[in-house]
Amino acid sequence: LALTSATFWSAAAALQPSQHDGVRCAFMPTPGHSLYATAKLERKVFEPHWLREVVDDGDAGFLIESGERVLYVNRAYAFLLEYGSPDQLRGQHLSIVVADEDSPRLLAYSRLRVRYEVAPRQYDFAARHHDTSVVRLHATVSASKVEQAVVIATMVLPCEGPEALEATPLIWSGG
Repeated sequence: LALTSATFWSAAAALQPSQHDGVRCAFMPTPGHSLYATAKLERKVFEPHWLREVVDDGDAGFLIESGERVLYVNRAYAFLLEYGSPDQLRGQHLSIVVADEDSPRLLAYSRLRVRYEVAPRQYDFAARHHDTSVVRLHATVSASKVEQAVVIATMVLPCEGPEALEATPLIWSGG
């Protein structure tokens, strides 16, 4: 099954918290109650267009893969690897973003997740810049099943720590 970016974001609509309110709130707040605004905001956070804006414009790099192909990558991830646009990475094999030295290890992790086996959720790795130089990144990874495909989401930050982020220009669309 080929999973497209549109399919992924439409599947995110399933995250609408239909049961979420009953679990998170002891009662359903009524309009005018102070918790009503909180519950309304919690539901809003799960709307796909809002989630996409947060991910697209976030300062952390975010990549979604399926079948060892880059399904989605945000501007921050493309910026970290010195690509001019996320479109340059979408549809490419994962090896485009991983240095040769770490490619076998990260592909093995990906294959473990596809088989629903245990793989590290956090690790450092050597990423490949657009010019093929190497940068160390720290990854936090999760996996989920979307329409019969396993989708793996990876958030990355530079290994140098928070001070490296301070030196990184913020990516802001103003939206």
